[in-house]
Amino acid sequence: MRYTSLGLFFLLCVHAATGTGANKQHDAKVDKIEMMRHSFEAPLTYDNTLIDWELGGASIPAHRHVVLMPQVANRTGQLWHKEPLKTANFEIEIEFSVKGPDFSKSEGFAFWYVYENFTSIYPKTDAERKAWSLFGYKNNFQGVGVFFSNFDKTKKLSPSISAAYNDGSKAMQLFTDVPTQDQLTFNFRNSKDNLKFRIAAGPKGVLGQLQYSANAPWIDVFRLNTKLRPGGFIGLTGYTGPEEGAPEKQGDFVSVSAIRSYNLDLNSAGEDSEVAHELLGDEEFGDLLKEHSHFKSQHEQVAALKTLTRMLYKHISEAAPREQTIYKTLNTLQNQVHKLISDVKELATEIKMASNASTGDSLHHMKNELLGLRTMISRHSQQQSQTLSSLHKTVSTIHENAGADESPHVKEVRQLAQRTASLEDTIKSNATYSSWLIFAVLCTVAGFAFSMWKRMRDMEKKHFL
Repeated sequence: MRYTSLGLFFLLCVHAATGTGANKQHDAKVDKIEMMRHSFEAPLTYDNTLIDWELGGASIPAHRHVVLMPQVANRTGQLWHKEPLKTANFEIEIEFSVKGPDFSKSEGFAFWYVYENFTSIYPKTDAERKAWSLFGYKNNFQGVGVFFSNFDKTKKLSPSISAAYNDGSKAMQLFTDVPTQDQLTFNFRNSKDNLKFRIAAGPKGVLGQLQYSANAPWIDVFRLNTKLRPGGFIGLTGYTGPEEGAPEKQGDFVSVSAIRSYNLDLNSAGEDSEVAHELLGDEEFGDLLKEHSHFKSQHEQVAALKTLTRMLYKHISEAAPREQTIYKTLNTLQNQVHKLISDVKELATEIKMASNASTGDSLHHMKNELLGLRTMISRHSQQQSQTLSSLHKTVSTIHENAGADESPHVKEVRQLAQRTASLEDTIKSNATYSSWLIFAVLCTVAGFAFSMWKRMRDMEKKHFL
């Protein structure tokens, strides 16, 4: 997205040079231009400028920030840009946060503008590593170092900010040369909001300022009467301190949420542009404008370019919130789609279980009830048969003892025996009928279950086809 904006800026410049994009707002003031490749807003990914940064030690990019140092003792962190700045007139703003225990062994961290590439001078031997004792970087650095120290020279916990310039001839030592004499004592640890530090370099020297909250004024931290030269590399390093004496072997957690780099020299490019190189090849910007420009003087060209730069920044500032809104909306829709897919899969599983397991369970339950009813009827029939057999034997015994002389009571008993025999035949007939009826019901239920199973199989085959 940043490269796209840079390409748009180049096209607008060409458009202004041909005279078609000029307007009356030639007096619009543009005092700085953001160097997109040397800037980032968290998260730092390959979609923005991660490819331009070198992370070393325990430094890793996260969603809301870049972790410069984790909350683990005896760890170093490095965050360096791979390409140097092409201007010595720049402004760099860093948004950071430091969290840690009340008592910490972490030494702190530092910002660097140095003339040596980090990857080319990284120590390879133990002797070289001994010189890397200043907040995770070499103590005989060449350039400017801004030190965020947790301790003063007496090794007492007293956070401060200081800066120093070194030409590489002196090995600066912690607690001896750092913090410097013009340090600003300021507790930057465990602040509620992110802090902002900015460093500005120009012909008159180097200025460092600090802002401790969003609406707070900028505080001057240091001034160096040193004029820097182009070609320096920017980076951040830190050291969480030794494990000995650290509470629960913890150090400070240092995170960087954003780095914004600006070119204060509008007459020269502050960084290399791969997009411009691909569009122009080896042709100079001045030759292109000279060949196609309709402006009479260079002053008019500069005025037109300033106006179009203002238009470009206005476009970026208006487009960025819309892009963020679209990005959030797409993320929300993506989450909803994933949730919908999960719900559909869960519903399909429930339907499949209901169509298979529930029908079988119902049939099994019905079968058990019918078998229980049959058992109860058979048991009741056996009891009645036993009662009738006993009564029949009693009647037969009375009949044999009575002989030929039958009394009215004997006749009643005989009639009762006949009725009992008739009732026994009826019960047997009903029991047979009940058995056949139960068998018919079981056959009907089995047929119904088979038809339902076949229908579900046909529906599944049709669905998959």
